[in-house]
Amino acid sequence: RMYEDDPGRNLFVQLMQALYHVHPVRLEIGGTVDSIRRIEVDTLYLCHRSFYRPDNAVLAIVGGVDPERALAEARQALARHGPAPDGAVVQRLYPEEPVPARQARVERCLAVSRPRLLLGIKDVPAVRSGQELVRRSVAINLALQAAFGTASDHFREMYEAGLIDDGFSARYLIDTRYAHTLVGGETDRPDEVEQRLREILSRLADEGIGGEDFERLRRRELGEFIASLDHPEWVANSLVTLHFQGAWPGDYLEALTSITREEVDAAVREHVAPERIAVSLVLPGGGIDPAGGFSPAARVEREPGA
Repeated sequence: RMYEDDPGRNLFVQLMQALYHVHPVRLEIGGTVDSIRRIEVDTLYLCHRSFYRPDNAVLAIVGGVDPERALAEARQALARHGPAPDGAVVQRLYPEEPVPARQARVERCLAVSRPRLLLGIKDVPAVRSGQELVRRSVAINLALQAAFGTASDHFREMYEAGLIDDGFSARYLIDTRYAHTLVGGETDRPDEVEQRLREILSRLADEGIGGEDFERLRRRELGEFIASLDHPEWVANSLVTLHFQGAWPGDYLEALTSITREEVDAAVREHVAPERIAVSLVLPGGGIDPAGGFSPAARVEREPGA
């Protein structure tokens, strides 16, 4: 129930539900009060036997360790679990996701002091993995930094005009079966910010990014990637995450050293499309629920194009 009171969580979850029609990324990962109440013991054990087992896991060990000893101890620990039960094979079935956003705009009133806006762009439906996935991530994130990064003209203009603060951010998130851009933050003038974001994105798709911006941002990202290799926790997290995406951290190094401005511009032109844009708003105005927590004062949903 604590998540229901979190304005940032509400902002993100309702955006996912506006962007996606049927893909499970639109669902709350922890379930709902009702779905949790319906869980039975047998269901929990079935879930644990099916997914929480060695043949469905990856182990990353990073740091000042003896690789051979670490590998031997890992194999010894895994051997205690025995083979996979009944030779079961997990099949993951994904529904076909329509191209347009499900809704153009979703608003919710909560007990917040300032409005929060999050604009999302659903990427074109595609199954990507390995180097293709990594290059897509690098390309679109470079373009977003050119348009909305703290060193960009657009960020400076909106900041000096009082439209945004230093909590404003833009990033592209990708997995093997979904991807989307998220842009936004707190603002006292959400309608004006939304209009500016749409204009900037449209211009970015039409004109691409400048050559000087591209090279500066590419070199900065390359430097930050190399610096990140000094942090064992970051390396371990990257190894595990990328493993399930068919890639490894070296693919980022290859992408950052070989990607071209033309590739970035082409990716942005494909990505930015009005029919795949949705906007999520959390606005001041929620009251206090006598049972505990904030109660939404209003929720507005509009169809794409509205």
